[in-house]
Order: sequence, then structure tokens, then C-alpha cells
Amino acid sequence: MSSVRLRATSRAGNTIVEHPVTLGEIATGTRNQPFDPARVRPTSAWFLQVRDDGVAVPVVLRGESSDVHGQVGSDVKLRVKAERSEGFTDPVAVSVMGLPREIPVARATIAKGKSDVELTLSLKNGKLRPGTYTFWVRGDLTKVKRPFDPRALALAEAKQKRLATVAQQLSKELEEARKALKEAKEEANRSELAKRVASLEERHKKAVALKKQADAQVASAKKEAAPRDTNFAVVTMPLKLRVDPRPSNPSKK
Repeated sequence: MSSVRLRATSRAGNTIVEHPVTLGEIATGTRNQPFDPARVRPTSAWFLQVRDDGVAVPVVLRGESSDVHGQVGSDVKLRVKAERSEGFTDPVAVSVMGLPREIPVARATIAKGKSDVELTLSLKNGKLRPGTYTFWVRGDLTKVKRPFDPRALALAEAKQKRLATVAQQLSKELEEARKALKEAKEEANRSELAKRVASLEERHKKAVALKKQADAQVASAKKEAAPRDTNFAVVTMPLKLRVDPRPSNPSKK
């Protein structure tokens, strides 16, 4: 998983100018998408997350609220929830990505078997500017048992089965052709049958060799499919923090 940014270049005379590309982003902070309106906002980056196809994600993170706000000089609480897949109970290390250094957030951990943790976003830095900030919450998991490629074994076994059928069919045809050659009396028929036997023998030999290769591929795929310890990371949908100015002191009477 990594942050992806696009940049464009243009030429002004003899000078090359580089521009960050602003993207349009549509996000919703809930799975109840038909009833919770999506939000559209500009962003300069997005996150690319790659996972195995066909393998369940061990945990999905989401913010209890996709829109939090506070005033300069205060702290903002954000509860992060983990929707765990069946059987996954390991701890999840939680951190925040995308906020400026003026908004520190201490790392936290969703404990084993638990479903949430509270983060504190500190808005007490005197250099913090009011405004709207987009950020993400990242969850890191270590030593998650995951297969390398669950589809590879199924594909290898399907190929093995297909080649076994071909080899079996050719073996049957070869046996019948040899029998016909043995029983043939006319020389013309014997010549044609001999050619057919030779052709079937060559095809059967190739099919058997391919079947042996498929057997080796299945054995290798079974070994690769065995679950192994893997480091895994997930991120929430984009969250929004609105920071209001520090309230002014009341005028003295």
C-alpha cells in the first residue's frame, strides 16, 4: 500500500514548471451507501492498496464519523472501529496519515479481540491554521496467516485434470489402433493403420509428458498455497477534520 501522487509539467520559455495534479475524490464514511450521501472533495493524492484476489481481508477499518471538527487549542476524539473477518482476532496497530505535523496523533492499538480504539487529535499547536484537512487512518497487522495465491492451486489442478483426460483418451485410441493393426489383413489398410499408430504414440507421449509437468505444478502450487506469516495494512476511507479558529477573548467590561 502506498500514496500515489500525479504531477504535470509545462514549459514557460526555457523553463520547465512542475504542477501537482488535483484529483476529484468521491467517498462515503459508511457501508450504508444507498442512504448515506457520498462526499466529493479535491485531493492531491490517493492510496493504492493491493491484496490477493479471492482472499478475505482480515479487518476493515472505519472512522465512527467521517467528519470531525474542533477548535484550535483543543483536542478532538475520533473512535476507530474494526470490522473483523471471521476467525481474525489479532491486535491492529493504528496510526494517522495525511495530517500536518502541527496535528500530532499518538499511535494506538486495537487490542486482541476488541473492535475499536479512541484516537486523540491534538489541535494545541500555536502554528496550526484553521481549515479543513483530509486524512486517513491506517491499520497494520503482523504475521497474518495468508496463502500466497489461492487461485494458482485451482488453476493447476484444472490443468492437471484436463491433461489427464486427454492422455487417457489418447491411450484408449492408441490401444484400439494397435488392435486394428494387428487384425488387419490387407497391406493398404496395414500401412494406414501403422501411420495412425505412430501418430497416436507421439501424441500420447507428449500428453504424458505434459501431465507429468502438470503434476509437478500442482505439487508446487500446494506448497505455495500453504498459509504463511504476512504483514498486512489497511486504510479507512478518507476522513475530514474541520479546525475552527480559537475563540476570541470576551471584551472586558
